[in-house]
Parts: sequence; structure tokens; C-alpha cells
Amino acid sequence: MKKISLLALFFIVVFISTEAEDTPLEWAEYQFKLPIPIDYDVDTNTALSLSVSDLIDLGTYELFDDNRWTRSGGILLNLICKTSITFTSHEYGHFRVDKQTRTGPVGFINLDDEEDTIEGTNPIETGTYVIIKKFILGHDYGAALFERKEQKQIFIDNETLVRVLVDAGGLNQEQYNVESLADRLLNKHAHPLNSVLFFMESASTLVYPHNDEVGDIEQYFRDLKKLNISCREDLSTKYAQIGKLFLSGSSISYGLNISQYWWSGDKEIEYVGFRYENIFITWPDFFIYLTSKGPTLKVSSRIQINENFDFLFGLETNSFFSKEGKEFTEAMIGIHTEFSRFEIDLRLYSNLQAGNTVEAYGRVEIYEGISLSGVGRYYNDYTFIRERMSQEIFFNASHDYEFKIFLEYRIAL
Repeated sequence: MKKISLLALFFIVVFISTEAEDTPLEWAEYQFKLPIPIDYDVDTNTALSLSVSDLIDLGTYELFDDNRWTRSGGILLNLICKTSITFTSHEYGHFRVDKQTRTGPVGFINLDDEEDTIEGTNPIETGTYVIIKKFILGHDYGAALFERKEQKQIFIDNETLVRVLVDAGGLNQEQYNVESLADRLLNKHAHPLNSVLFFMESASTLVYPHNDEVGDIEQYFRDLKKLNISCREDLSTKYAQIGKLFLSGSSISYGLNISQYWWSGDKEIEYVGFRYENIFITWPDFFIYLTSKGPTLKVSSRIQINENFDFLFGLETNSFFSKEGKEFTEAMIGIHTEFSRFEIDLRLYSNLQAGNTVEAYGRVEIYEGISLSGVGRYYNDYTFIRERMSQEIFFNASHDYEFKIFLEYRIAL
């Protein structure tokens, strides 16, 4: 309790010295990313989810930007439309692990008519049918594990561990979408309506049913106990969720930005932090993930040397929520820079009790608004980031690597 009180005092003192950093309006943009190939991995899921979100935002700005009354209606309609994104993205988070451990297609089933199913060969096809049938026609669809699926040997050998990953996959996908939107804000390419999806998915764990015996959260903690891992359940899924929702730098920034847009129509973006001479340190962001080691708290921030170059650093640990089980801590350092037609993001993750991951993202604009980008990762043993992101089940090999290409189209607001 003393530690928590001192931590609260620290945040109060530091928050008083917080100031906002403006981002030039011409940097704000819509981003549409087409993954190559299209599959159910996390990178594909996030790229598609945020692209659809930006398409909804574009329409909202065009149709509802006249005054506060129309902006109020536009923001509300924007939120309603994006429930299709949060639902589909969440279920795709489960599908990612399911595809790695079972054979056959993934999809959705009509809970009122089990003969009515949606089985897609890729996320775009599946998501399109779900949006039409569930959110336009009003049918009650849920994610389905079709009986004819066969379990791969890796599932049979590690059933409890796989079930933990499946349980956690949906909420983790939403949390990674939030982290991606936070990065977009700090990369200076966000716009005010990004805040709608940001807050919807930031609150996803908090508003998820906590007493549902077949719900993700209950099953996650039940399966963790089978691995002899005991956690502070309410702290990780309720109280700390409230804290991160109100204390994260990106939450504060997006809250200020959407309020400013609603009041005046101003689309300029600013983010909070602390200035020391020519250096700007961003207010820390907080994220909570569900892992096979228990829930983790991730804290990250940036030191901005100038408008084109950032140092990144962060720390993630399960010790804050752990009651019984081995504690793990993972450090991250990196850089982000943009110049001319190029963008580069390099990050090193080092789990102090296990392994390392190197992540590299690069983008080059090949024509006005059109870019080719790619993200690659090299995994050495276990890391939190590997468990969440790997296109292959994370304990399948001590060393692994992966690469994903995107075709991007960016439009200035």
C-alpha cells in the first residue's frame, strides 16, 4: 500500500509539470494498409482494423463537421459503427492461436440458427460478411470452433498452455490496437476521431463480463491456475484498467483532442509530456496484457530529440499482478525516425529471465501517398512480445523469424 501511495504522489507531482506538444495539422493523415499476405496474424488484424476505422472517420468528417450538434451526432454514429471493428478484431485475436493449433477454417456461427455459419478464407472476406449479417441485418453471430477441426500435435502436447493463449488472444488483440494508435499519435500522424476506437478498445477488458463462467477472463484465470500461476485478478482486470485509462499519456492526449475537435472543429493534435530545453519527454503510456505468465503491466515513453527523431524505452513485467509463479521483466529500447520519403522504427526487447526479440519496421513512399512498408522480427527464446505477435506458436522453436509486407495509402486530412 505504501508503494502505491508513493507512486500516486509521484504522478500527481509530475502531472502538474505536464505540458502539451502540438503536431502540425499537415502531418495528420488517414492510413490504409493492405497486408501481404492476408492472414489472421496480429499485424494483419491491426492493419485491417485501423484501416476500416479510418474509412469510417473519413466519412464522419465529411458528413458531420458543420457545428457542435452535427459533430456530436457524428461522433456517436462513429462509435456505433466501430462496434463492428472491436467485435471482429477481438474474435480474430482468438483465431490467430486457433489457426496455429488446429486445422480447418475459422469463422462465426449464428447463435439462433446453428446451420447458418460464416467461414472465410481470409479476414477481409470473413469480416465483410460479419459486418453485413451481424451489424446491418441484426443476426446474432458469435465466434465458432467448428467440430470438424482437428487438433494439431502441438495442441495435444500443450493443451492448457494453448487454452491460456486462446483465452487471452481477443483482449490482447484489442490492447495491441490501442498501443498502435498510441504509437500513431506519438509519430504525429493521428487525428481526433482516432480517439473513438482508442477509448473503445482501451476499456475492452474493463467492460468485459467478469462473472461469465464461459467468458474469456474467467477461463483465462481458471486455466492459469492449472499452470500453478496465481494473480491479483481484480487488480489486473478492473482497478488497474481504470488507472491506465485515465493516467496513460495517450488517453489524456486523445481525450483533449476529441474534446477540442467537438468544441471548435479543430483537428490539430497535441500530446502531453515534459519539456527540458530542446528535449521533449512524453508522458508514459500504460498497457495491460494477458500472458501465459500472468497479466503484465507495460509502461513506455519517448524522448523526442527533434520533430523527426525519437528514442523509445519501456518496461513490461508480471510482478505487479503476480501472487504465485515465476516473475518476468522485459525491457525495450528503440528509435523512431522519419525523413524525406522514409520511416524507420527499430526496437530491441530483452526479457531479463528468458530471451530477446529484435523488431524492425521500415516504410518508403514510392509515389505520392503510396508507400511500401514491412515489419520483421527475430525471436530468440521467450519474450512477452513473441508470445503476442509470433505467426507461429511461440514455444515451437527457440529461434524464429518472420516478415510481413504492407501496401499503404496515406491521405492528408
